[in-house]
Formats: sequence, structure tokens, C-alpha cells
Amino acid sequence: MTLTADDCIAAATTPHSRYLEHAQAALDACIRGAVPFSADTVRALIPASAGEGNPNVLPALFLNASKRQRITPVGYIAPARHTRHGNRNRLWIGGPQ
Repeated sequence: MTLTADDCIAAATTPHSRYLEHAQAALDACIRGAVPFSADTVRALIPASAGEGNPNVLPALFLNASKRQRITPVGYIAPARHTRHGNRNRLWIGGPQ
């Protein structure tokens, strides 16, 4: 079997596409929840089956949602992940405040 360039591109982007879809759905759920949330909250809602995804996906989704006024910053929280080395995470809430 010979793979075409399209086959290779599809294979390379499919895991990221699934991760992006799941990440967007998780962010949408947090926005609808009407309680403060962070990137850790969104990350926890993404199923493990979606894979790891690109580390820039969540920041891009949060930036887009913020620019579209779907979310508003309300404070900061200590991160749950040790890989963040104690850097603070922004807390958000759905909608403009």
C-alpha cells in the first residue's frame, strides 16, 4: 500500500482534530456552567481518548473566547499540575461581566 500526501496529512491531524473538538466542547460546558473555571477545569473534562493534543490548543481557545467576550477573567488560582511550577492560572466565568 502506498500512502499519498493526503493520507499522511489526515493521519497527522486526526488526533489533534479530536483533541480540539473535545477541548472546545469542554470549554463550552464550563461557560454554560456559570461558575468560575480555569484551564485545569477544562483539561479535566477532556477525555483521555482524545489524546494529548498540541499544548497551544487551550491557550488559543481561551484567547478566542475572551476576545469574543464569551468569558471574562475573575481572578487567579494555584494550578493543580506540578508542571506549572506554581505559576498562577487565571479564573474565568462565562459571559461579559
